[in-house]
Formats: sequence, C-alpha cells, structure tokens
Amino acid sequence: MFNDLVEIRLHDSISANSIIIIDRDHPDKAWMQVESHPIGSDSGSRPIKGAFGKDNPGFFNEYLNEYDHLLNGSKIYECRPTIF
Repeated sequence: MFNDLVEIRLHDSISANSIIIIDRDHPDKAWMQVESHPIGSDSGSRPIKGAFGKDNPGFFNEYLNEYDHLLNGSKIYECRPTIF
C-alpha cells in the first residue's frame, strides 16, 4: 500500500533520538520532528521538538547530521507479505 512512500531501515547502533523528516529535498517545506529518549524514560514523558528547516536551520541541521549518520549505517528492510 505505501511501498513507494515509506522505506524501513534497520541499524545496529543505539540512538538517543527518533527523527522524522518530511520533504527533506524541498527547503521551503522541509520539516523535522525529534523525540528524545532519555535513559529510563517512558514513551509518555519523552520530549518532542519539531521545526521547519527554514524557520530553525540550526536545529534542523544538527539533527539532520545525526539522521544521515544513522541512515548511512543502516540496511533496507525488505517487507515480505505474510501468508496465513
């Protein structure tokens, strides 16, 4: 259904953040959300920040570098249909 819109990747390293980027290749629309994962935190208490790249380039570029590092060390996960 979303095979052409979503890419799942796996990596072996631990990241302190979950990073979502939308429209990365469109500077006027690029948006990022970062959810921090402090040690011992539960999913309901994790800080979440978001910004458009054009509005907060410092934030955007800092986490874009972290994202690229994870992306470059990851492998594409091939989804296979499950047959019951």
